[in-house]
Amino acid sequence: MKKSLRAAVTLVTVAALCACASADPKYYTLQTQPGGQRDHAPAVIELRRVTLAGYLDRADIVRGSDNFQLRIADGARWGEPLGDMTGRILAADLTQRLPQSTVYANAGAITLPPDARVEVDVLHFDAAPDGTVTLDITFAVLAGQIRVARHQIFTAPSTGTGISGQAAAMSSALGQAADAIAGALSG
Repeated sequence: MKKSLRAAVTLVTVAALCACASADPKYYTLQTQPGGQRDHAPAVIELRRVTLAGYLDRADIVRGSDNFQLRIADGARWGEPLGDMTGRILAADLTQRLPQSTVYANAGAITLPPDARVEVDVLHFDAAPDGTVTLDITFAVLAGQIRVARHQIFTAPSTGTGISGQAAAMSSALGQAADAIAGALSG
């Protein structure tokens, strides 16, 4: 009797462990997007640390939300914290759009005295069920006595299926935000 009980317990334990095992996660990243170049921006621009709405501050990729419930992608994660990645990509997008300026993220190693500061709050950054990504931000540009603060919403359709399509659409929406911020810096 003890052998059969021990075998049954072992079988249940192995089955439970197999049920808990999952495939290795896939990791995703955002990418820089080309945009129009602008002149007459400040020479040195500091991009302050981008802040995210709390629901986005996770390794798992948020697909969207419906009926007060988050949709999280199974087995898909960001390759780095989304706030850090968003800041890094936004800084690269701004560098491409403002070729006569030096843009650096204050979370990095560079500490130059800036001629302008950019602050960004991400309020919403995920996809609708049809794949369209919405980026809802408030940004501020502080350059000398000039202060600009704007709330803007950017949308981008998914360019493919699944998480790769969502990451591409998120990259596109972030590029649109870079266009708006570059306009405020050079205006």
